[in-house]
Parts: sequence; C-alpha cells; structure tokens
Amino acid sequence: MELQAKVKQALSSAIALDKTILVDDDGLIGFVVSPDFRGRDSLSRQGIIFDALRASGSPLSPDEVHQVVAVVAFTPEEFEVLGPELPDLTPLRS
Repeated sequence: MELQAKVKQALSSAIALDKTILVDDDGLIGFVVSPDFRGRDSLSRQGIIFDALRASGSPLSPDEVHQVVAVVAFTPEEFEVLGPELPDLTPLRS
C-alpha cells in the first residue's frame, strides 16, 4: 500500500475527512480538511494528525511516520476561503 493511502487510512480512523490532498515529494506533504478541527488551534490539530499516524492500529511503521513532512489542517470553512489560494501540488505528483 502506498504511503498516501496508509496516511489517509490512519487519519480516517481518527477523524472525519472531508478532503485530503497528499503528495509524496521526497517526503509526504499536503492538506487535510475535517470538521473535527473546528474550535482547535494549529498545535492541537497537528497533535490530532500525528496521534492518528502513530496510533497502535495505524498501518504506518515508525519509519513511514517520519516520512510525513507537513500536513496542514483546515476546517471545511477555512478551506472554502483559503483553498483557491493554496499552492497547487499537482506538479509534485510522481
């Protein structure tokens, strides 16, 4: 299973996912949109993401978790406003 699929599986086990954009470009980067991020600050959101990746039921090995470089967390409302302004990750897809 590809790293992107494993990350999405781990995240979907912990939070409701509206959208995920994940690209492996010498390390996984991307965006995650979830209503579960409402009312949480950036540090709390990152904690949710990395707790899900490191959870005992996660399909990721510790080495694979270390390959996750940056995953930015948005609420649906934030993504609706900021989404068009975000960088296009399509050119990074391999």
